Amino acid sequence: MANPKRWPIGLQTSTTGRPQGIGEVIQDLTRNHIAFFSAATDSFSILTDLQNARKENPEVPHTGNFTPTGYIDLGGGEQYHLSVPEYGQPHSEKMARKHWDMVEARVPIKRDGDTESPIDWDNPCIWISTWNEVREYVGWYKKGDPKEEPEQPVIGYEGNADLIGWQAYEIGREAVKRGYRWAAFGFSGGSPEEGFWEAPGVLAYLKLCHENPEQLGIALHEYSFTDTILNRPDHIGRFKQLHETCDRHNLRHPVIQFKEFGWRDIEIPSSKRVAIAELIEVAQMYMEHPNIHGAAIWTVQKWQGSGIRHKVGALIPYLRDAALEHAQEIGEMKTISESPDIQPQRPDTREPGSSPIIIHPRKEVGFVTASAGLNLRSEPSTTRGAASVIGLLLQGTEVEILEQLAGWHRIRTGSQEGYVSADYISLHTPQSSTGSTPGSATLESIEIVDTKAKATVTISIQIEIKIGGASNNVSINMKS
Repeated sequence: MANPKRWPIGLQTSTTGRPQGIGEVIQDLTRNHIAFFSAATDSFSILTDLQNARKENPEVPHTGNFTPTGYIDLGGGEQYHLSVPEYGQPHSEKMARKHWDMVEARVPIKRDGDTESPIDWDNPCIWISTWNEVREYVGWYKKGDPKEEPEQPVIGYEGNADLIGWQAYEIGREAVKRGYRWAAFGFSGGSPEEGFWEAPGVLAYLKLCHENPEQLGIALHEYSFTDTILNRPDHIGRFKQLHETCDRHNLRHPVIQFKEFGWRDIEIPSSKRVAIAELIEVAQMYMEHPNIHGAAIWTVQKWQGSGIRHKVGALIPYLRDAALEHAQEIGEMKTISESPDIQPQRPDTREPGSSPIIIHPRKEVGFVTASAGLNLRSEPSTTRGAASVIGLLLQGTEVEILEQLAGWHRIRTGSQEGYVSADYISLHTPQSSTGSTPGSATLESIEIVDTKAKATVTISIQIEIKIGGASNNVSINMKS
């Protein structure tokens, strides 16, 4: 079979329906081993066609982008906005879990949910973007805009880019854990600001993409905002700033999906011949980069009564002809011979002037109680296909508990990490055969590194001693 090719220029649509003739175009391209890309908001119209075509012809790597929007009612007058980061809030694992819980409440995408997901997560076709047109500036305000009110800085972060970069990092980790494919940010045309990709939190996310190239990537918009999409490298081709950052830090280029693309939001050239000629030239630039899945022309949905839906829809047969003639073989992804040169440091979110205290927490351990042994799984699920058994832990095995989830523990034992059912892990030392339990202590060491002012520091240590089944608690208080 011939090597698959890619044509990167597709369509963007929404709930207003499936554009006429697109199904036939996807079938024609599939028969000719040409991969196609499109994007949809709150709809799976085109995406279902792409997903089904890839399922039947897995050698043709069609891809698509799905963007859910809307608000989730949290009660008490509070709402959760799916499409934006939690501006002004420090990043956390809890924030990331909440984000995906809210997305799953809005759209039935869960791998093991009660309702069948419209996205087949075992078919590497559809990616999801939950953010859209996020704040693009590096610092706490938009450069060059005197009307822009600066944001309230968040302690520990260098600016907006650093903050939402770290939020993307946590949301990306949770996406990988749940088995999703996530494309972050969704910047509007002509953004982000120069220097955005170099922010520490953003570099942390890019490194995570480097480590999970099949599940994490970047969503962007590219518009020229003029009558032509040519000769506008600061808008059409702005993604190269991202590539340059990756090259500087020995990072592979992440998957890029342009989920919106075009001239203006309500206009395209009146001449189909001119429009297609320009699209072919831009497509050739995109096809030089195998990490780019494609760009979706805005739009074949109803949009502000502009009529652009019909203008873009009229290009569909011409797009098919251009794809058949100009599609190129999909190149090899860039090989990285050296390890990334970045070691992201999490921000220090303590109040300014507070004493730099380092807390060395005790290692939390547990013991397997299942008499027949306990399965160690790759994911926190017993659903066949969603999580594989990667080991068997014998009764009494000591494990280090890395994270506690609903009904599950993420654990480490020896060189293995994975998930086990929390029902079969005891957080206390198993009793010996004589019925007595060795003495144990729960300790935390607190180290005061430096204080500029005189202060009284109180350290409390709680020790629990168990002898013969009886427990005695001893408190030790020290002041300096």
